[in-house]
Amino acid sequence: MTRFFSIRRPDRLVHKAPARGFTIAQLMAVTACTAVAACVLLPALATSAQRNANVICLSHLKDLSAGVLTYAQAYESRLPGPLHPALYQNLRESYPDSEPNAEFWRGRILTWKLREVMTEATADRLAVCPAMNRIVPDSSFRAFLQATGRHVPPTHYTVNNWMEGIGIVGTAPPAYFGFSYGSPSSGYDTPPLTLGEIPRLSEEWMIADAWFRSKESIFERFTQEGTYQSQWSGQALPFVAPHMRRTSTGYQFTGAANPSRICQAKLDGWTNAAFFDGHAASVPPRRAHFNGTQLFYGFPGTVNPANPLPPGLNIRWE
Repeated sequence: MTRFFSIRRPDRLVHKAPARGFTIAQLMAVTACTAVAACVLLPALATSAQRNANVICLSHLKDLSAGVLTYAQAYESRLPGPLHPALYQNLRESYPDSEPNAEFWRGRILTWKLREVMTEATADRLAVCPAMNRIVPDSSFRAFLQATGRHVPPTHYTVNNWMEGIGIVGTAPPAYFGFSYGSPSSGYDTPPLTLGEIPRLSEEWMIADAWFRSKESIFERFTQEGTYQSQWSGQALPFVAPHMRRTSTGYQFTGAANPSRICQAKLDGWTNAAFFDGHAASVPPRRAHFNGTQLFYGFPGTVNPANPLPPGLNIRWE
């Protein structure tokens, strides 16, 4: 009987080339490429994030204006009011039940009035502007309180509710949303107007980004350098319009030294606003020149001013 024997061969050894790492030059090249890509992409991402926040803010303003118009329909075209100009947020926290006259103060804020046409949670959500929240977070308002002793709840928007003589361009007729003089016992509240009493609804702003700039012009009585011009509380708001235009130096929101510098560096920007016909848009800033000297650079303000610029002045607007 023949047997067949198989001879087992040892496995062949496979010789691999030793692993090689990156050279210092290669690592430096990769690092440089990454840095260049970051320089290119990060500004674009920041611009995109700002644009998205701007879109959300415009959407909130449009929904708030729709709420106002819905409210007015239920009250024979009369606007909610009387109102404080600011749209304070989280009113149950800003004015807790334990505070005297809490219901009075809440009732002077638009978001509280809009509970008749939307939920309280919805009104609070719409009062928050993501772009403004990045510029002036709630911590800034708390810091302002600690520094000055003045309590200003977080504010991103304000309503067009001004009267002549309180530091901003008054409207004609005055106080669209009525005006509250700030005390339950004052007895000086004025009632809100009806939509039919406001001229040029499609051009007149209803609600807009809340920002502030101290007036520095001899024409301050006729100008509007911000949507919110209460000296003591405006200081807690941005100094320049919160939604900026893109410049070579990027976006700058605060810290501008004076209006002329803002103009020269083009650091100021557009203000988001909702109008009395219900549409919302970004409003460009407006500059005025008098005999070759630039006077103002800010929000155009009301189209129904109580005291327009006197005729005959050599004013050029752009």
